[in-house]
Amino acid sequence: MYLFRLFVHLENRKKVQLNRKNLVLGKPYKLKYRIVIDNSIKFIISNAEVLYDDENKPIKLIRTVIDVTENITFENKLIKSDKRFRGAFENSPTGLSVTSLKGKFIKVSHFTLSHRLGMSHYVKKNKENYFYQMNNYKNYQPNSKKI
Repeated sequence: MYLFRLFVHLENRKKVQLNRKNLVLGKPYKLKYRIVIDNSIKFIISNAEVLYDDENKPIKLIRTVIDVTENITFENKLIKSDKRFRGAFENSPTGLSVTSLKGKFIKVSHFTLSHRLGMSHYVKKNKENYFYQMNNYKNYQPNSKKI
């Protein structure tokens, strides 16, 4: 077990060691941590539990170790992509919107609301309801007041 600890990322060693001590005290754990192998970082999820007999003596250790590096990498790429899309969407000098297959508005850029539809004042006051107004635009009467 000592050799394995050498692979645990320096920032995660105390957390892994604490959970190992708690396991000896009978507390199961589920832990996410990093290991370093061949100068690359791997993300691990580990579950462990000790089973005891009728006399409360440990008889079995059940442990799973799963490499979730691909999942974490994919999640991080997805988050970065979402931030880029969100930034491009919100800061576009052109009005943009995302609609459902039935043509209902799901997301509308600020430029579209303020410059194209004259609704920025409405959104500031009624954030929860502006999509309803957007989807029922035929009945919407824009307010000529500017905030």
